[in-house]
Amino acid sequence: MNSKERLMTAFRRGTPDRVPVTSWLSLKLLEQITGQAPKQFLSRFADDPVNSVIKIQEDLGLDPIILTFSELEDEVIDWPARFFRWNPAAFENWRAEIEVGERDDDATIIRRKITTPEGVLTSAYRRERYQKWAMDHLVKQESDLELLKYRPDPKYLDVSGLAEMVKRVGDRAVVIHNFPGVWYEACSVRDLVSVSTDVYERPKWLKRYMTELGEYLLKLFDRVLDSGVEVVLLDESWVGVGLSSSVFEEYILPYDKALVDLAHSRGVLVDYHNCGRVKSVLEGMAATGADVLEPLQPLSLNGNTSLAEAKARVGKRMALYGGFNERVLMSEDLDDVRGEVRRVIDEAAAGGGYAIRCGGQIFEARLENVQTMTAEVARYGQYAPA
Repeated sequence: MNSKERLMTAFRRGTPDRVPVTSWLSLKLLEQITGQAPKQFLSRFADDPVNSVIKIQEDLGLDPIILTFSELEDEVIDWPARFFRWNPAAFENWRAEIEVGERDDDATIIRRKITTPEGVLTSAYRRERYQKWAMDHLVKQESDLELLKYRPDPKYLDVSGLAEMVKRVGDRAVVIHNFPGVWYEACSVRDLVSVSTDVYERPKWLKRYMTELGEYLLKLFDRVLDSGVEVVLLDESWVGVGLSSSVFEEYILPYDKALVDLAHSRGVLVDYHNCGRVKSVLEGMAATGADVLEPLQPLSLNGNTSLAEAKARVGKRMALYGGFNERVLMSEDLDDVRGEVRRVIDEAAAGGGYAIRCGGQIFEARLENVQTMTAEVARYGQYAPA
């Protein structure tokens, strides 16, 4: 099997020739490997994925993945503009003005003003070397919701850049496109604390908010799927803050299930991403119908569910993808790395439907350790019978 076949087989809960092993390589680590600044590397990646990020992963022994991203309204990412273009007609009623604010050695503050026919929205974010952080979100009061109807119509979105990336990558890697789930979108357009308190203080309004976001996401998702991506990472990172099962079932499940159903109707697999604590919502996430669950933060990284427990509770409904503690990749003892490989395989690989990935991005690592990890997977990574 090649790497793509291996990973796709595991994602379909099958049994490939060995356990696949992937990782999210952070921009910081990629700069360490290549000597290229993040912006320079991302440009190279977009122009030639095979001879940049895919080759780096292959040289480390990883099964390569390509990660692409949809734009987020309030944690603005420049890079998706390499793959998506909006027709100017999309912004007739959603006019954005950008102001570059304070600068220091580490960051720049970017302020945004959105003018609509019925009012103005403002936001701001902090741009750092490797990432961006929202500081001020668009929806601050209940009346702001009325202005979201003027967001750009997805029918004006050109996805040909992403389609070209999928075509270029071909069978060399799995392209996994990151798309926001409804809770993640809610927390990007508003903010996590406000949305969480809205559950108790203004539940009727919150339901309206989630419904409007969910309807917009469905239209946008339908357009993104025209690119031909085979796997979508449905990003619900903020669910991992410890939501109850009842909150998940009322405010998240119906909307995310609609996205999953749409993906399946187009022949696309869904990889459900939830950083953090998942114990209370494991069955809820499986109920979305998603094919894969990631990244399954290990107990040693403040997760609250072991791989073995997740396998027992939802392993017959979803493939498991993750659970590896990337901090061992900084260890000076190679046996720490080998032991972590054996642990995750022993807990989750029996019967198939498991692939290794780290609980988070690899920000720092001894490259010898990454190669030790992949070598140990090649040696030890066979699937035991269920």
